[in-house]
Amino acid sequence: MTTAPPKRRRAASVDVPNARDRLIKAAEDQVCEKGFSAGSIRTIASNAGVNSALIAYHFGSKEELFRIVFQNAIAPMNQQRTDNFMRLEKAGGYSVEDVLRGWIEPIFQPAF
Repeated sequence: MTTAPPKRRRAASVDVPNARDRLIKAAEDQVCEKGFSAGSIRTIASNAGVNSALIAYHFGSKEELFRIVFQNAIAPMNQQRTDNFMRLEKAGGYSVEDVLRGWIEPIFQPAF
């Protein structure tokens, strides 16, 4: 009786993002290039180097994947807004212009 050699496992690398992260990055690129409606599951999966079924596995749907992409883009902006308002609060006195500036300026900072 012959036994099959043990399967080799690929060593995990810190430099190689996992499939979920690659899908998010590919979806970010797709949104930037073509927008949400033009982005296809197959193109995103192909650009991520994975099977398109992994989108459903990791996210449930294309919409959920894109929700995460937008959430990731908005999170730094909202954190900057929070930081701006905390600074204003610590300063004690602030004007309507200060509040508007604290709200609007983060919009013009790069998200990606």
